[in-house]
Amino acid sequence: MAEKKDNNSIKDEGTKLDMKDFQTHSMKETMGNMKLLEAKANQLREFALHYNLAKSLNKDRPESPHIMIEAWQFAGWLMQLRGGESGYERIEGAVEAYSSWAEIVDADGNVVMRAESMCDRGESNWKSSNSYVLASMAVTRAQGKAWRMSIGFLPLMSGFSATPWEEMASLERDDQYTSQRPNATKVADPTALHGMTSDQFGNWVVTELNRNKFLDQVQNVNEFVKRAMETASLKWETAQKAQLEKAITDEITRTKAILAEAGATATTPATKAEEKPAKTEEAAETEHGMDMDQFGLWTQGLMDNVGLKINDMSPKGISEFVKLGLKHGKIDWFKSTEEELKAGIREYAEKVVAYAKEEGAEAK
Repeated sequence: MAEKKDNNSIKDEGTKLDMKDFQTHSMKETMGNMKLLEAKANQLREFALHYNLAKSLNKDRPESPHIMIEAWQFAGWLMQLRGGESGYERIEGAVEAYSSWAEIVDADGNVVMRAESMCDRGESNWKSSNSYVLASMAVTRAQGKAWRMSIGFLPLMSGFSATPWEEMASLERDDQYTSQRPNATKVADPTALHGMTSDQFGNWVVTELNRNKFLDQVQNVNEFVKRAMETASLKWETAQKAQLEKAITDEITRTKAILAEAGATATTPATKAEEKPAKTEEAAETEHGMDMDQFGLWTQGLMDNVGLKINDMSPKGISEFVKLGLKHGKIDWFKSTEEELKAGIREYAEKVVAYAKEEGAEAK
């Protein structure tokens, strides 16, 4: 764990946060277990202090620092929540102003909280800012407010304020506090060309993946974005918004084609080397050498071939079907060969089909 230096410079550059004991649980699981809730509060505190995301506003009250949006996002991750859709619109009036909204969704994509906020040029520290900065700040405020309204109790249990750092008036532009942020050197604004922050772009990507109904097939959204940009030979600092969005939609089209081919052939599609996700150390230790996504695609193709229609054909539903199949065949994912895994799923699929026919006959 990082050694505490002082309240405004806590991160120990010589250490790395050990995340192996950090696990996610649903909101329902967490709220029903006080020990689990306390553990997550401790993990949030450890994360926020290690990465210097807790900022004290008053030297006389160092015991209640505000945490930045990245810490709120981590708190949501601990409880299987994430940022959903967000947006903004310009408000017509004498002073340039932007109204914004943001959503928090659970692991299934259900909206659990929605909040609204705004930012206008009438605020003393935003008078000379570019328009996209005002719009971005409005969205950031809405995101922080949505997190506070959904899980504000967790930072309180961690010893922090329930009000996000970004909601505290004008602090992002006050030199007294800017100097407290890590790596506070001035750099060229990377949003100058495309007009989007990375958070706004990430939210848009997640929305597109959800709309195309294969977000669960993408294990790591950041890697998905990186692969799309590399394929299109784009760099964040020089790309235009239209180029970024086209790169993502092209990558989505390629991914959909791979999924369609996998469903038609009932085999794992052969993809280009750069399109394959990097194998984890865990996957490398298995005898079959497949990750769960690849096996899930094969399973979906098999079910289509045998005419099996389960209640939930989403990636999550397929994953549950696979788990039941492995449990039915008493198969250990980490020790089985590819042939054993496929045989086990075939046997389970045939059993489910036979059961469905039997139930249909009895119903008649």
